[in-house]
Amino acid sequence: MNWTLRNALATVLAASLASAPAVAHGQVKPPEAVPDQPDEPLPEWHPPPPRRDVIHLDVAPALTKAQDIRQAGMWLICFGGAMMFGGGLLYARAQNLNDEVARPHGVTSTDEFGTIQWMVTNVFDPSLEDQKNQALAGSRSLLIIGGAFAATGFALFGVGQWRIRSYHKRHPRDPLPPLSGYEQVR
Repeated sequence: MNWTLRNALATVLAASLASAPAVAHGQVKPPEAVPDQPDEPLPEWHPPPPRRDVIHLDVAPALTKAQDIRQAGMWLICFGGAMMFGGGLLYARAQNLNDEVARPHGVTSTDEFGTIQWMVTNVFDPSLEDQKNQALAGSRSLLIIGGAFAATGFALFGVGQWRIRSYHKRHPRDPLPPLSGYEQVR
């Protein structure tokens, strides 16, 4: 398409668009009047018949108590696991301190003029031994207490799960707590 033909088409299109609102405005009809009609009464309302296959959304009190026992068990397992992890970290720290006790280590001292002197020595340092003993005692305590928490948590979780299972066997159509491990029979 050459340049003059393109300019001519653009001019025609611009002129038609500029005059279109005036033409469109002249073609609008006024809205028709809304007829005045009386309202129709609604039919008489009756409640729907009661359903016989109702499923309650709440959980039985026995299941709620069993779920609470399960959740307490899970919390104790988490706390016990965290304490055992901390005990493992402290045990690793005690092992590192034990290795430092046997190696040459740096010692700082100050003289009467306030000059700080640093030197490497093989002399036994009781402060490193004390730190090692404290870390070892702390790790043992955390491992023992964390293990007791975890074992108690596993026992509580098992008791709660057993209660949910026995209730579900007696009442298979009742709703169950979330993540109980069983599917509701419909």
